[in-house]
Amino acid sequence: MSKSRTGNAGCYQAENRKAEQQALHIKVADALNFAGYRTCSDSEHPYLKEKHARPGDLRIVPQNADDLPIDSIIKIGQNWQEVKALREENPNSIVLTAGDLLLAAQDVDGQIWSVQTIQPNGTKLLQRVSRKENNFQVWRVQPGIGCNY
Repeated sequence: MSKSRTGNAGCYQAENRKAEQQALHIKVADALNFAGYRTCSDSEHPYLKEKHARPGDLRIVPQNADDLPIDSIIKIGQNWQEVKALREENPNSIVLTAGDLLLAAQDVDGQIWSVQTIQPNGTKLLQRVSRKENNFQVWRVQPGIGCNY
């Protein structure tokens, strides 16, 4: 096989990987845009208490996946051990920990492509299988609350 053919095979493989990744990103975005997450209605989450912050538009991971579609790629664990096992069993799924805060990462059109989770201890993580490029997070600040400029 000539070098050009070998090089083309590498390009095709890269294109296939990119297409598979894009398909997974769309599947993740569809799952994340499901409105099954409840708004964090108070500041009792340990992270918010520590930061003396209001929840704003933050969501909270439910205790289980009962309200999610049956075929959802979102998995919910109760503790880090369960989450670790779920990630190993479901490498192309979004695995969240019950009770964590969720902050959406969206594009300029408002499409949510990822979420950042905030654990009670303040650890922040973006979901491994989600699209992270060209996204941002929206924070709504009420005048006179929490910011001194």
